[in-house]
Amino acid sequence: MDEEVGYVNISGIPNVLEKQTGISDTRHYYDKIDKAVQKWLGEGKDNTKKLVEQHWDKIEKLSQLLLKQEVVYESELENILT
Repeated sequence: MDEEVGYVNISGIPNVLEKQTGISDTRHYYDKIDKAVQKWLGEGKDNTKKLVEQHWDKIEKLSQLLLKQEVVYESELENILT
């Protein structure tokens, strides 16, 4: 939940993409939702980049192992991750 937007039930919002409503408050709320979603997506992208950079060595080891064999067993994965 976003503090500014609150909980959002998108099943009750008609034509969200086209924003076809007559109420300016509703349009303002749509804009708030759009900004919040863009913020969340940006944060998710940034967090993902950090995690990939942080664990790149493990990703590299796993990809090399998968190139050699099609199946990676639990014990092999644990060795890579620890």
